[in-house]
Formats: sequence, C-alpha cells, structure tokens
Amino acid sequence: FFDRQYLKLNKQQQRTLLFVNALCNNSLTLSDSLVALTEAQVEDTRQAIFLINAQIIGLSEILLNVYEIIVKQHEKNYYCFMNLTGYELAIRGPKPCSLAPFETKIVPV
Repeated sequence: FFDRQYLKLNKQQQRTLLFVNALCNNSLTLSDSLVALTEAQVEDTRQAIFLINAQIIGLSEILLNVYEIIVKQHEKNYYCFMNLTGYELAIRGPKPCSLAPFETKIVPV
C-alpha cells in the first residue's frame, strides 16, 4: 500500500483510503515491507486499526463529497470526517476542524 514505486495517491488520499478500508471492510492492506514505513504511516496505521470492527452509527454527507461518520468503538463514540474534494474546508458544529483535500480526521464526540 505504501510502496513508493506503486504510489499514485497523495498522502491524504492514502490515509483516507486506509480509513475507508478499515471502516467498511474491517481490513487493512499494507506493504509487506513494514520496516520501511515512516512514523507518520505507522501512526496512520494505528488509527486505522482502531477503526476495525467499529460500529457505524451514522453517516451523512454534510457537504457535497464531505462526510461525517459517527462510529462507536470500545463503548465511545467518534466523529470521522472525510473530505473527498480537491479543496480545503472548515467543518463547523460541535467538533469544528479544518480538512485538507482528501483528508480524514477522527475526533472524539
């Protein structure tokens, strides 16, 4: 997944795809060269592993191609904001945050 020779997606797109796979497929696809992962990639992988087997409580498209997913994991709820657009935006509401193009953020409720 993170192998440079096959890298076609930018870092934000890779991270979002990693989270979508964890949420929807309950699986991760990684390079077989785990020692080659950067610290940022290891942290992204830890966060994605956290999402495996999470219960999706709610899903809404809050803007065109911008999603708010509420998940429950270990008896706690989390917002998962996914920006599938090519531009930066600000999320308003109970948990405001900014999202870069194709960025995903997980925020405790």
